[in-house]
Amino acid sequence: MEFLIYIGVALSIAGIVVLVYAMAQAFRLKKQTLTNTEFTARMQHLGILNLGAIAVSTLGLMMVVIGVML
Repeated sequence: MEFLIYIGVALSIAGIVVLVYAMAQAFRLKKQTLTNTEFTARMQHLGILNLGAIAVSTLGLMMVVIGVML
């Protein structure tokens, strides 16, 4: 079940990369001068992106654990 470990690591790294991207976008967004509604809409989009990245990273870590146990 070695392939599960490699796929899990790839998913975890992809999730972490997207998390870093979302954080960088949030810092850039704070520096911009936007209206309150534009700021809220973009932050909500980043929140969804953040949750998706955490879910992908979690699934990757679960695959690694299962691969190691098998």
